[in-house]
Amino acid sequence: MKGESAETAYEAAKTYLPENVWRLHNFLDTSFAFEYTKDVPFRLGLVQVILAAAGLLSIRRRDAEWLYFIAMALLAGLAISVWAQPLWLSSDILLVAQFPWRLLSFLSILALFTGAILVRSA
Repeated sequence: MKGESAETAYEAAKTYLPENVWRLHNFLDTSFAFEYTKDVPFRLGLVQVILAAAGLLSIRRRDAEWLYFIAMALLAGLAISVWAQPLWLSSDILLVAQFPWRLLSFLSILALFTGAILVRSA
């Protein structure tokens, strides 16, 4: 009985996973004022992306630490995308997480880049 319920959970995750990955038309919330909706997948906010891009352009030093944060943000974004869907579907461990957009917590690294704007002006 226990094994059957686990298999059912994996099958449910496989069923709903395709509608929860980012595609070119659904990864960015283009409204200026972020509105929380229950639409899936959850999206990046336009202001968040603009501030992160401005921070990236403002970075004075490009050392290993900054490159690490940039790489982590890019990898997290790619892991939410449709290109990573075969990986998600082939791994029971990833299916436990259920939805790729949960990696948005790692994309909060983008907020660090906004701080580069302040450091640049100081």
